[in-house]
Amino acid sequence: MATKNERIPPLPPKLKEMLVDYPEILQQLQDALIDAAQTKSYTLPLDLALWSLEDIMAHHMGNAGAERQAAEARGDPVEIEAAIAKHRLMARAGSRGVGLNDMKEFYEFFDKIQESRR
Repeated sequence: MATKNERIPPLPPKLKEMLVDYPEILQQLQDALIDAAQTKSYTLPLDLALWSLEDIMAHHMGNAGAERQAAEARGDPVEIEAAIAKHRLMARAGSRGVGLNDMKEFYEFFDKIQESRR
């Protein structure tokens, strides 16, 4: 019998590390991976999981960009710097070369699901 943790898709470790101050985003990502793992559609769970990670991170990068623009419009240098830092973080976290890197456990998890469906 599988343990609870064996049924929870792993988030890429660097992504988790980078978003430690954003637990709501981590939860959103985790929920999307769980949905992808449990899908009964013809689309491969791995594809759904990857698209979900990319889409969610793109969404948050866009939001951070809007926050940056709003901060710049207000002219508060402290707020601007924080918004720039958040925008950069979201861009790096959503990058395949940084946050979506080192995904060995992620791929192994979804490969096992695919094997079990054959």
